[in-house]
Amino acid sequence: PGDMLRRLCASKHLDLVRPKKLRAGNMLLIKFDNDPQHVALVTTSHPYTSVVHACSRVGRVLEQNIPPEWLISAEFRFLGLSDA
Repeated sequence: PGDMLRRLCASKHLDLVRPKKLRAGNMLLIKFDNDPQHVALVTTSHPYTSVVHACSRVGRVLEQNIPPEWLISAEFRFLGLSDA
């Protein structure tokens, strides 16, 4: 643990988004305890931000609004995808 952010930043398929924009299609790196270790894909950004992610608590993939307690460590966009 702890090197997930470094590995994602080094990926040739991802671009770090700064400042965070929470745009649909982007990937978020989430921190729950000590190190960022969870990813979610932004599905909608207006009027609220929702994400798709695997939820171990319920044992399936969910789409939900971003919970206020989530700490977003980083946002990445996938290179080679258009906004069209």
